[in-house]
Amino acid sequence: MAHRPAEAPLRRRGGPALAWLGALGLLAAMAPRVGAQPAGAEGPCADRYHEEAKFLSNPDENILIAAVIGWCRNNQHRLLWDERYAAAARAWSGHLLEAGPDEERSLPLDRIRFELQQRGVTDWAVLPFSALGPVEKVPEGLAAFLDAQARRGRYTHFAVGVARQPDQQRMLTTLLLGRRPALLDPLPVCPAPGARVPLRAQLLRGNNHPRWMMTTPAGDVQSGVLLYEEGAWRGEVPLDGGRGEYTLELVVLGQAGPEVAALFPLFAGVPRARLPRVKLRPTPERYKTPEDAEQALLGMLNRLRAGQRLPALALSPRLSAIAREHAMQLLLERHAVHRTRAGGTLVDRLSRAGLPFARALENVALSPSPEAAHDRFVESPGHRVNLVDPDVTQVGIGVAMERGASEDIVAVCEVLVEPLDSSVGVAMARKVLELVNGRRKARGRLAVGLDEELSRAALHSARRLGAMGRKVDPQEEAAWLLEELGEDGLGVQGAQVRYFRTSNPAHVLHAPEVLDEGVNRLGVGVARTPEFSRTGELWIALVFASR
Repeated sequence: MAHRPAEAPLRRRGGPALAWLGALGLLAAMAPRVGAQPAGAEGPCADRYHEEAKFLSNPDENILIAAVIGWCRNNQHRLLWDERYAAAARAWSGHLLEAGPDEERSLPLDRIRFELQQRGVTDWAVLPFSALGPVEKVPEGLAAFLDAQARRGRYTHFAVGVARQPDQQRMLTTLLLGRRPALLDPLPVCPAPGARVPLRAQLLRGNNHPRWMMTTPAGDVQSGVLLYEEGAWRGEVPLDGGRGEYTLELVVLGQAGPEVAALFPLFAGVPRARLPRVKLRPTPERYKTPEDAEQALLGMLNRLRAGQRLPALALSPRLSAIAREHAMQLLLERHAVHRTRAGGTLVDRLSRAGLPFARALENVALSPSPEAAHDRFVESPGHRVNLVDPDVTQVGIGVAMERGASEDIVAVCEVLVEPLDSSVGVAMARKVLELVNGRRKARGRLAVGLDEELSRAALHSARRLGAMGRKVDPQEEAAWLLEELGEDGLGVQGAQVRYFRTSNPAHVLHAPEVLDEGVNRLGVGVARTPEFSRTGELWIALVFASR
């Protein structure tokens, strides 16, 4: 896959919503990931994500539920009620009333996600709306909010929660919209270290190729695929990084490209945090120009890489122009995606610009500030692995901004590229082609041609195997790659995939397809193993096919 998962966007509120940050006085400071007990944590838990919950709505909430259902009926749109959302919405309304109307500010979306995770919800795309108004009345702005956000069909679930002021004359309403592209079976919040956590998922129509990515307590990123078996997508996540907190992410491929379907922590052998963690930093600067924000993001990115002992990335003006164009499209559509009707995919955009590459990655987000976008990239395993990829050397950063009275909407697009001539596997790929065609010539077979599209797919597959370390299943990866090739419509027939972990490229000659007379195209992808610096071993992925 040429680009990585999309960040679920942080959406701007619609209508005259009131929300305050005074409730953040309840938040705990950042706790260490490994070893010490997090602030606000309890002992080992028996909690589970995705279990059913019960919620009894009150008369105020019933009025609002009827209003949302009526809106859905009038607009021929379906939103499913979620009891766990409702409990979080009611609690959040209470938090806002306690905070008081000191300032007009956006709701802290990270806190909403934490409240939902405490109730077993792992959805990443969540959008809140809060408003203060008379009791037993639909608050002003709610219908406009639904028109602006829910009508697009992106969100799948909703809930409302109400808290009354002490005088019982006014109430604060919170409406939550959420998107759930994958329905996951219940799984433990606090699994044992070394456990293999089973994943079983049903995907929303239009989504496919589910993958999991996970940040270990040590900060490494692992990944794997889910395979379709017995009516569901299934896989296992190994917690082999010892005791500590893991961050697990589920990514699906939809019509708009990769999408984060779920993101949540797993507490292996350590207490579960009961208060959210807050990254303390100075108040984000409101940059005068998008170019100033781009330079700030470049600095954040290269500081992260320096902390991982990786070289800084060079800013490419041509890549930045592509990134800015896409960021503007994201701002116009109010949706952080990798594929748009106007621009197509990242590969489409790079190809139109005539920019060759061995590999291209992309991070996108809608946030109130560049700092918030960067923090979310670092939090997400799929985005983080792009930022600290050791083989990318160039980056293009695009920012588009819309000013608000108290907050901005900032669209960010980062394009990270490994140039074609800098890939460690380029020379090895050529050597493999020479070996294969030398063997075919010696046996009276016609030479095969090196296929650029198949080689790109093979490279991505080899990279995925390299990222998994020793915990790999080449057969599982091959099945995923073949399905990906079929859906990409590359016009190939009878594709076969072979993998070799070796420091000697001649080992590829053991593949029976080398002498297959029906093969006329070859894709070659080569990637480092984690032990490359010590053993010289590489992952070599071969795709044999005919056109």
